[in-house]
This record gives sequence, structure tokens and C-alpha cells, in this order.
Amino acid sequence: PLQRQHNFIFFQNHSCCHYWSSQSTATNFINSGHYREALDLLEKMQDRPARWYFYMANAHMGLGNDVAALNYAQQAVSREP
Repeated sequence: PLQRQHNFIFFQNHSCCHYWSSQSTATNFINSGHYREALDLLEKMQDRPARWYFYMANAHMGLGNDVAALNYAQQAVSREP
């Protein structure tokens, strides 16, 4: 089976804000290969800046959903070029 490498670069921010806490948790899920858990958490988040789309792209890529990953990556770039 195809093995995917976990060579993503993520920014972690441990401020008191709930969004950043959830984002940090999603980052940890992605970095540890728990892509479904990351998607579940990200889908519950209301605020969706460019970074949210970046994380969605990485989670989908980890699950092998390359088309969805590309779509989310393109949306991330269009929001924050």
C-alpha cells in the first residue's frame, strides 16, 4: 500500500482563544496521522480563514482524497495569496 509521508509544515499557536486551541489540536491530529479526527474537528469550526483551508487540504491529502485536497489548497491560496 501507498505510504504517505508526514512532512507538512504547520504553525502552532497556543493562545487562549478557542479557535487557536482547536486549530492546534487539529494540527496535532494531522501531524500524528489522525486525519479523520482532524477533519471532524475542522468541520465543526465556524471561523474559516485561509489557514483553515490549508489544514483541510492537508487532512484530505493524508486520507488520499487528492481532489478535495487540491480544492482546499486552491481556496487557501485565493484567500491569502
